[in-house]
Amino acid sequence: MKYRIGLLFAMVIVAGNAFGTTFDVIVGPGFSFNPSSHTIAPGDTVRWVWQGAAHSSTSNTNTGPEVWDSGILATGTFSHTFTTVGDWPYYCSLHSFPGGTVMNGVVHVAALAPTPTLSTTALLLMIATLAVVGAVALRD
Repeated sequence: MKYRIGLLFAMVIVAGNAFGTTFDVIVGPGFSFNPSSHTIAPGDTVRWVWQGAAHSSTSNTNTGPEVWDSGILATGTFSHTFTTVGDWPYYCSLHSFPGGTVMNGVVHVAALAPTPTLSTTALLLMIATLAVVGAVALRD
């Protein structure tokens, strides 16, 4: 029974890693997003982390597939998961404006390149599944 629980736990961990990645952007101190540019894949999340000064993370547009506004924060975090390929600029609504240069950033969401080979995650899931089936077969 311990082996089944351990293998199930391993499968859940591997499966969890098959989903999007989270990338942090530091907001402040001063008038900066660091880094100001990220290249990510569809399904990835950007998490803005405030460092004690009042700022926002606001998308340049208020219509379309990728719209967000953190509101004015001084501490804490705000996250947005990107699903649409494209360049998604943003700014601090207190210190800049869409297309400005004072406190602006951009998230580049790049299409995943198709691959004819089996992904590492899928391969690990198959191996874990086979291990569970094998353990059950040996036990019976």
